[in-house]
Amino acid sequence: ANARNTASGSLKMQDSSVVAKRKLDCYLYTLMTDQPTVNTHEQAINELINMGFNVSKTFRKCSNIDEVISYISTWEEKRHELPLETDGIVIKVNDLEQQQKLGFTAKSPRWAIAFKYKAETAITT
Repeated sequence: ANARNTASGSLKMQDSSVVAKRKLDCYLYTLMTDQPTVNTHEQAINELINMGFNVSKTFRKCSNIDEVISYISTWEEKRHELPLETDGIVIKVNDLEQQQKLGFTAKSPRWAIAFKYKAETAITT
């Protein structure tokens, strides 16, 4: 149904040679450490880049809600140009201290929200 399900199913396969053929990759979206060296999510993403990890090249810091809405609209169509599948965008509070104050619900952070694009349909054989 989506790229996450494909990756998850691949990792559960018993035959590792089949998994290797699928050429899975990993993109990191957050830096977790007991010794914080950054104050913002943007700085954390740049730190991950400096360490050599894959991060989304579409990452962007927005200054206000109008920029967020524009970013969402831009990527609704441009997402098809990416080398991987995506079904939406995650919007996060940049300030890590604010993230900590906002905390988590039982299932998700209060400082991040996923914006999902309308589901696409296709006919397969």
